[in-house]
Amino acid sequence: MKPNLGGKVSIERLKEFERMVIPALLNQPEKWNSLDVDYYPPRVERLFLEHKNGYRIHLHVIHKTEERCLYHKHRWPAVFKQVFGSYKMGVTYSQEEIGSDEAHSMPDLVCFEVSAGSYYEMTQTDAMHYVRPITPISGSIMLTNELYPEHVFRKEVLNKPLNKLSELRKLEILNLFKKSMNK
Repeated sequence: MKPNLGGKVSIERLKEFERMVIPALLNQPEKWNSLDVDYYPPRVERLFLEHKNGYRIHLHVIHKTEERCLYHKHRWPAVFKQVFGSYKMGVTYSQEEIGSDEAHSMPDLVCFEVSAGSYYEMTQTDAMHYVRPITPISGSIMLTNELYPEHVFRKEVLNKPLNKLSELRKLEILNLFKKSMNK
């Protein structure tokens, strides 16, 4: 098994970002980039920006689907907070680079229902997960830092170009997070 490379990302670090960094950034739409990640279910509307010291902050709005959802690895250690809505998450493990269909043929090691207020870390390069919203939409924050040493594009990344979200949709998402984080 490869080592845990979480290092700079942790639940405690994300909580610091929630208190000291993210609220101000939610009021600066010009700093956020966007992607409409729609090449494989579920659809994910992503806002992201580069921050100091190699940190990257991602805001995800994930749309409910009944289809099989993308089982995937990440290219970097990551920590997550579920801000609104909820989803089912399955986790498995493979040292080999496998695609989503292959991962779905393996047993889930664990399954969770992740609800608003929940945190979790994924800091092992061979861990794979899928998320399938159980509410119409779910919103989460993901904090990342340095890429894994083998940071290849995973098999599940297709050659479909991803589009940006409209400026109006970007503002709507920032407002969703502002409203949800101020509760």
